[in-house]
Amino acid sequence: MSTKSSSTSSFSNSGKTLLKFKSEERLTEYETPHPEWKLGDGAVNETPEFSAPWDEHKKISFDPYGAGRNPINNYLLTVTALAPKPPQIGLMATVSKSGNHNLAPYSYFGVVGYDPLMLVVGTTKSTGKYKNTARNLLETGEATVNIISEWFVEAANASSTNAPEEVSEWPLAGLTQVPSELVKAPHVLESAVSFETRVHTAIPIQSRADPTRESGDVFLLEVVRVHARADLVDNKEDPGAIDLVGLRPVTRVGTMQYGRLTEILTLPKITYASPQFEALKGERFQKKLS
Repeated sequence: MSTKSSSTSSFSNSGKTLLKFKSEERLTEYETPHPEWKLGDGAVNETPEFSAPWDEHKKISFDPYGAGRNPINNYLLTVTALAPKPPQIGLMATVSKSGNHNLAPYSYFGVVGYDPLMLVVGTTKSTGKYKNTARNLLETGEATVNIISEWFVEAANASSTNAPEEVSEWPLAGLTQVPSELVKAPHVLESAVSFETRVHTAIPIQSRADPTRESGDVFLLEVVRVHARADLVDNKEDPGAIDLVGLRPVTRVGTMQYGRLTEILTLPKITYASPQFEALKGERFQKKLS
């Protein structure tokens, strides 16, 4: 994010000088960050200043419910690691009952709570059958959810192919499996933040167009272990917030369109007791309520 501007605003509760919002900017469409990417290439090891060399920065693993850990750190973890909010993409890794490994990206994905730390993913049945991820979740109750960053967006996209159950998407994507600690499904080495999860609740969705069938499922996934790159966490001993500049998260914004997080604006929360509300607490405020 650029910090150079002749016109700034001081509306910040962090002491930072912020750039004025650029309302004249419009959506710009770019080519993929690595147009030369081929099937099986995996993540692209970029220059260090862009934070992509995952092979130089190991992940640290921690229990989100460890003794003495403040639940607010799970909140900080999810509001930064899962930024921007939906439609962000969760790269789901599952293993079938027979041992087949599946990898697939899901944009019906987000966080719904931090105590316990809970993620949600929605799957569809466009053909009337379970997708591999949904079937594996129902049969084994386990998965890892891996946050997608710019340096492996092409690899993650390759895993969305409609491969048959017995064909693993891992080699097609070229990504690297790392054994998990509490679940059978591996997590993705190249991902900066990975969550080991177990199914908390599975909710079938009935079709409106055809009430005789189910059109999909919603899964609440409880996080049981977190793996985050040590260079991107705010505190290696008790991790909370993730560095968004280094994370470079990717979002889904259309059928084939993806977005990136390059500019943000800051809006501090305002409490009812704050001075900003004083002018409204008299007769004028009461009239607005009536």
